[in-house]
Amino acid sequence: MRTSAVALLVLMSAALSSRAEVTISLPAEGYYRPGRFFPVRIGGQGRAGAIEVGAGGAMGARIEGLRGPAIVPLLAVTASVRQLRWVSDDGAEHAVAGELHALADQEAMIGVAGGDVESAKALFPRKSLIVLPLDSAGQLLSPASAWEVLDGLLLGAPAAAQLDDGQIQTLLAAGTVIVVHSANPPGGRWPWKRMGENWVLRLEPAGSAPALDGDVYGPTYSWDAGWPRAFRLELLGGACVFCILALAVSLWRSRYAVIGIVVLTAAGIGLLGVVYRLQSPVRTQRLGVAIRTPGLIQYDLWSWQSSMRETLVSLPAAAPAHPIFGSLSQLQELEPRMICRSDGQPERFVFRLKPGESLAMLTRIVRPFVNLSIQQPVDPRWNAFIRDHYLRSTDQIEGQTVVQDPSSAESISTVVIDRR
Repeated sequence: MRTSAVALLVLMSAALSSRAEVTISLPAEGYYRPGRFFPVRIGGQGRAGAIEVGAGGAMGARIEGLRGPAIVPLLAVTASVRQLRWVSDDGAEHAVAGELHALADQEAMIGVAGGDVESAKALFPRKSLIVLPLDSAGQLLSPASAWEVLDGLLLGAPAAAQLDDGQIQTLLAAGTVIVVHSANPPGGRWPWKRMGENWVLRLEPAGSAPALDGDVYGPTYSWDAGWPRAFRLELLGGACVFCILALAVSLWRSRYAVIGIVVLTAAGIGLLGVVYRLQSPVRTQRLGVAIRTPGLIQYDLWSWQSSMRETLVSLPAAAPAHPIFGSLSQLQELEPRMICRSDGQPERFVFRLKPGESLAMLTRIVRPFVNLSIQQPVDPRWNAFIRDHYLRSTDQIEGQTVVQDPSSAESISTVVIDRR
């Protein structure tokens, strides 16, 4: 009797935990900028199970349980994000109160944690500033990708000391101007510039990076629709070996020759099935673009995935990565999700690729300037892509080098552009 009562209490406790109250709020007061992530705060201490947050015109995020309040990034794909909602692990959908507002071109959102807003206005001429107070008592701007909505960030020296290199890289890659109100330059290796009473770090990102752009899929148009050549050669070699063995068995003067043919055929079919399943259906093409500017280098690491059969694709989201969709219909068909840890930190992207579909991903990384060794001329097949998406009249293409992807450690052929 006592055992049954204990078991019942455990079950009731688990049920209450999984149904702990969930609260959803918008730390950026409902503002978002198309093509960037914006923050959504999820509260629900000790709640078990996954929670998914999404909205029309945005890519959703899924958090695997909650240890406490967490902020997750939502990608605003269009200029009409609407109907924010959250879904529990049992499939129940809940509407979230509050309106979402797209930032206009003449508006700039400034996150403030110290400093004088008036002194930073000169950095945003002819802009209407929307000031967003930030709480620097906890984890400031974590995760950093959720705060790409900020056009500017004004910090006092104590708040600036909380930022690490990863957060600075992510914000610069989004085009956020970082301003620190301090008598002394912030520490680290970044090329801060003095402007009155402030120290300023900024980058005007090269190349547009909207979340909705069919033009970036140009490199996939010339792809061979079939399996990779190496795999086809492996199949051809296997077929040749099978034919030789079948011929040998057929020349075997024995009553077991027919049985031998049957066994060999069955073994060949089974082996072919195993090889087919082990062969990844996903084809990947990579390109890097490095833009050298005074004091900083912007690395754009592109990848395009295409699948031969329907498959679930998982890609790392640790670096500042963005999926770029060719159309709104593709956004719906791919069923994209950002999977986050229980503290809100992005872990991976998940997409459902169907046969013949492609997916473009852009990882943009900003680092202090370093010299790059040019190893060879630019591969001519990338000329049109570089010209259409990056080149200005004063830019100069230096050549091609190799850059390592920090997420996969893969070496990527990278076109180097000088922008002075």
